[in-house]
Amino acid sequence: MANDYCNYDTDFGGDDLKLVEYDVVFDEYCDEAWVGRGRTLINYATTAEAFASTALADFRARADTGKGCAQIIDPRWSKARIDEILNDQMKEEGKQRHRFLYCRSPRIIDRWPRRDRACDKDEVSVLHSINETLREIVKKTQDGAKLVDTKKT
Repeated sequence: MANDYCNYDTDFGGDDLKLVEYDVVFDEYCDEAWVGRGRTLINYATTAEAFASTALADFRARADTGKGCAQIIDPRWSKARIDEILNDQMKEEGKQRHRFLYCRSPRIIDRWPRRDRACDKDEVSVLHSINETLREIVKKTQDGAKLVDTKKT
């Protein structure tokens, strides 16, 4: 599997759409397990490390039924056990016992460019209009201030 990982795209940069697959692994001495695999779609630039830090929460949220984008593979695991381990990881005694769930080998299995959104162009047009209006107000305000100054003298 390590060799397969090398063939995947691991460049998480850019704002294109990326279909990301990852594995969830439990690493406790004498109780190692491949808990499951997840997939999700992201549309922002990140790094594999940053993605991995949020992937466990994503996996936990999607693993309700074993359908869709996250599936618990190991029959010894359930959402309740995942919750127990994740909560334990936050506590000092959990860190001392070395009970950790990891997101391993996040990889991009497909990517494609985002489509232009018409609303983006509309937003830019509105912003240009606002900018022009503000410039006119500032110019009129400055011209009015000059008139008031000349009347005082």
